[in-house]
Amino acid sequence: MLNMAAEMAFRFSLEALLKLTKAKLDALREEISLVEERLKGQRLELEGLEAQRQERLCGFSQATSSEWDPRDMSRFSQYLEALADRIERGKLRLRELEAELTSKRAKAFALLQRLRLLEKLYEKQHSEFLRCLKRKELGKLDLHNLGTETPFSKE
Repeated sequence: MLNMAAEMAFRFSLEALLKLTKAKLDALREEISLVEERLKGQRLELEGLEAQRQERLCGFSQATSSEWDPRDMSRFSQYLEALADRIERGKLRLRELEAELTSKRAKAFALLQRLRLLEKLYEKQHSEFLRCLKRKELGKLDLHNLGTETPFSKE
């Protein structure tokens, strides 16, 4: 009982650091999840743009030259250029998101390693505290029992 009360009264200096590190890791995991969702959305958008481009090119190749006048050809060319530009911007954004995800995962890994180290230090500090507390309790008991006579003491 005394041991439990003393343990509860003692505040470890690593506790706050552990809580902060865990909170940072949780926040980073949430950020990673958000980046993964954006990455997935960007990939889907890019696939859609590429499919749209391929569909338009197939439609163009099937059309006869008599169906197209020069103005239509010019507009179609501009449309394809704009679509190609959107695809390139999408690919660039995809690479940026992949780099951001890689960076956040590396930070999370480093933070996880730090958290494990802090947990080990916390456990070591806690064990040392309990050993010290036990030594103090045993010391008080020994001092208390030195002056009393027991039925087994020699006279």
